[in-house]
Amino acid sequence: MTNPPITTYRRHADVAEIQLLNPPVNGLGHEVRQSLHTHLREALADPQVRAIVLTGAGRMFCGGADIRQFGTPKATTQPMLRDINRLIEAAGKPVIAAIHGNALGGGLELAMSCHYRIAATGTRLALPEVKLGILPGGGGTQRLPRLVGVETALDLIVSGEAIDADKARACGLLDSVASGDLLDAALSLARAAADEGSGSLPVTSARQVRFDGDAPAYFEAQRARITQTCPSLPAPLACLECLEASLTMPFEDALMLERAKIQVLVDSPESRELRRRFFAAREAAKPGA
Repeated sequence: MTNPPITTYRRHADVAEIQLLNPPVNGLGHEVRQSLHTHLREALADPQVRAIVLTGAGRMFCGGADIRQFGTPKATTQPMLRDINRLIEAAGKPVIAAIHGNALGGGLELAMSCHYRIAATGTRLALPEVKLGILPGGGGTQRLPRLVGVETALDLIVSGEAIDADKARACGLLDSVASGDLLDAALSLARAAADEGSGSLPVTSARQVRFDGDAPAYFEAQRARITQTCPSLPAPLACLECLEASLTMPFEDALMLERAKIQVLVDSPESRELRRRFFAAREAAKPGA
């Protein structure tokens, strides 16, 4: 018996749609990452495909990492999310994230690596990793400040709270909000971007970090605030350090810092306890529990 597909690939004339199909939240476990990477390479190698649209099946675009794989070999088996993000950013064809429902954690990091992001009305976007005692480890601490600015990025990453599509559009996280059919709007955007040519594709990691002001003073004040409000949690301060690195380090060096920080945090007792509580709450919410 063959396993059901966890990503699907179909052509809409000159645009390829790659859909995440891993219910209930289209989590980015190793098998999904591997399948997504394969389909991306297929689309990029096809001369008949001018652009690519990423979608999610069911009730959301993507709920992020598969937390069940944390601490297992699958969590660090290639391709990692960062490998997929690099492949997307280096693509010579437009890659569009068509987002509905939720884009959380790694799902939002995947979308941020795309050249364009379009969402349905009512979509919620968040980087909630801090609530599990970790930080966004797929480049989120580096790409988000390049899209929305350091101050907004800090608020989103350290709080872990979601914003809706309209707020995301206003702060620069989304390029547009679709009032009608999301896929139709994404296909139109994909074709328009392809008509412009690969030389005009916006690459998130190549953007300048948005910040106006005295950076050392700002980060010192935020460090004092976080130390006072979250004295026993290492994740918020690690998030702040990575965000500061987005201003002071080259992109790839800052990614290495982000990676080192999350490796420490995943194994911390604080994160282990927060993940235990997460799974306990999920079990308690099941019918009949």
